[in-house]
Amino acid sequence: MMRTTLTLLTLALGLQTSFALDWPQWRGPNRDGISTERGLLKQWPQNGPTRTWICSQAGLGYSSFAIVKGKLYTMGSRRGTEQLICLDANTGREQWAANIGPELKNNWGGGPRGTPTVNGDRIYAMGLSMGGYGTWDAIQRRPDLFAAAVPICGGGDKTLGKKIAKLPVWAWHGDKDRIIKASRSRDMIAAIKAAGGTPKYTEVKGRGHNSWVDVWNSAETWDWLYSQKRK
Repeated sequence: MMRTTLTLLTLALGLQTSFALDWPQWRGPNRDGISTERGLLKQWPQNGPTRTWICSQAGLGYSSFAIVKGKLYTMGSRRGTEQLICLDANTGREQWAANIGPELKNNWGGGPRGTPTVNGDRIYAMGLSMGGYGTWDAIQRRPDLFAAAVPICGGGDKTLGKKIAKLPVWAWHGDKDRIIKASRSRDMIAAIKAAGGTPKYTEVKGRGHNSWVDVWNSAETWDWLYSQKRK
């Protein structure tokens, strides 16, 4: 298992410039892993950058982080329960945590696979592959917590379709996926529709397991996602 340890390194002139721009989702504002922040170090110090704080209590899992308005959001499994965790980005002190559900366990290591996406006061769930399973699991356990979800090449418990019938969901899968069959997403969409829901589903022709490529490049998906608000 992978224990999540969050470390903040001072890479600019000070903390004030470090958080001038938000990092609201996985891989940053434009989902390209590139920061447009100014004043960053142009050369790595010989002894490394100054460590501002470290948090070693974020639990198990593979979640990255999002930073919005001085708050850092991540996910981790603690004492067998997966949690959405909020820290003060300037001090590393925990502000609050919300239980999502029991820890996901498998041979690759337990804990959540997704990274929180924050837009204003809205929380979105998105994950791919095992993270797709984690996304379905999270929204079925806490449908009240999320504004919308985009599970990618994953699967969930189709007997719980009724619990997420009112939640905006847009699932994606490649029809040539040999690792996780597209039927896993089809079954979930069918279950939600049977319960009266109106989920969106895109099955990419000729695509294997990497259907997330099509999601990242779909402007329509991002516009749809950010138009959703928790009811």
